[in-house]
Amino acid sequence: GSGVVKSKPGPSWTKELTDLYYGLKIGYKLDFFDFFAGYSRIDQQNTDFLGLGITREIPFGGIPDVTIGFSLGSEIIKRDNVDTEFSIVSGFNAGIILGDRLKLGLDYRRSIVFSDYNVTANRFGLSFKADL
Repeated sequence: GSGVVKSKPGPSWTKELTDLYYGLKIGYKLDFFDFFAGYSRIDQQNTDFLGLGITREIPFGGIPDVTIGFSLGSEIIKRDNVDTEFSIVSGFNAGIILGDRLKLGLDYRRSIVFSDYNVTANRFGLSFKADL
C-alpha cells in the first residue's frame, strides 16, 4: 500500500511525500469481531508501526461476496530520531470474498498520534486475508 507520516505543518506549497508500506496482521476471529496484532513499515521514511485492535466486518448491501468493515485500535510508532509515539487508529475496509477462506480487499487507516508535534499518519493499501 501507500503511506505517509507528516510532522509539523509546513507552508502551503510544501509537497507531502507518499511512500510504499507493507505489513502483516495476525488475528483471532469471533462471531462479531476480529482481534488482531499487526506490524507495518514505511521503509523510505524509516517508520515502524506495531499495534493491536479489533475489526467488525458485515455484508454490504445484500451482495453476498462483498463486505465492509470498520476497525479501531492503538499503535506504537517508531521513527528515526524521534521518541516512540502512541496513536489511536481508526480504519475502514472493503473486501471481496474469493472462496471459503480467502478475501481480497482495500484498507484505509488513519492514525491520531499523541505527540509534542503535529503528526498524522495515513495508510491506504491492498490486503489479502486467509482464514485458517
